[in-house]
Amino acid sequence: MEAYNRIADEKIEIHSGVYEPDHVIVLDDTLLSVVDVLRGLKPNGTLTVNTPKTPQEVREMLKVPESIKIGTINATRLALEILGRPITNTAMIGARARVSGVLPLEAIIEAIKEVFPPKIAEKNVELVKRAYNEVML
Repeated sequence: MEAYNRIADEKIEIHSGVYEPDHVIVLDDTLLSVVDVLRGLKPNGTLTVNTPKTPQEVREMLKVPESIKIGTINATRLALEILGRPITNTAMIGARARVSGVLPLEAIIEAIKEVFPPKIAEKNVELVKRAYNEVML
């Protein structure tokens, strides 16, 4: 499965797939051996992977050029520890924020607090902070 998100300061009116991404996030590391996750990734892009592997292990496995920045995080483990469920989205947003530098951590925390009820927001804020701080670069 593929999904696309665009981030910009102005309104985005394009409604199609992303064929040359700046950033790729892989939620399930079993895809690394069956999907070309680097397809179209720009030469100075970033790759963020939910995996217990190190960035160097991923780089060697996929033959990732040195110009691409890689971050890895065991988001599944963190989500299980903090949420009690293997829901990795929030952890991956935190990891991606650190790897790419595109979204400030505080903006993510603010958005979490706006979307979730307080009790759920508290756990998701903890998860996003831990992922941001623990992502391997």
